[in-house]
Amino acid sequence: MLAHAQTKNSCVSGRMVLSRSARGPVSFVEVSLDGSYITIENTTTASKSKSVQLQGWSLRKKRKGQPDILYKFGDYVLHPGAKLRIYGRWNTPAPQQDIGCDYIINYDVFNWGFGTTAVYLYNEEHKEKASLESTVTSMTSVPVPFRP
Repeated sequence: MLAHAQTKNSCVSGRMVLSRSARGPVSFVEVSLDGSYITIENTTTASKSKSVQLQGWSLRKKRKGQPDILYKFGDYVLHPGAKLRIYGRWNTPAPQQDIGCDYIINYDVFNWGFGTTAVYLYNEEHKEKASLESTVTSMTSVPVPFRP
């Protein structure tokens, strides 16, 4: 997968290999190349549509040689077809930026990973509901000139 990401001060491009799985209606749908966010989605539609209450759910980031990072969701309902983007504190969206979905910021994680990283989604019963493994095999960053 070739990908591009715009950060506050640079444009990043490179190659990422993804592996993902889901057990239920909520799945990972996107991860930024620079690790600034991941996105989950409620994939239910039409007659099987069902909102999912995420309170008590958690994300666990695992990276070899580093301690796990855990994020617990507060009171948030993910409606059918809706997406939720979870940012690390490193590169959050500008206040006026329209990203097309709701978002939250996990201040306990700098980013969601460079290199090889795995992120797991657990429900309130601590059962794994989705996983995302990503490996960035090459990446380049080009400074973006300041424009007032």
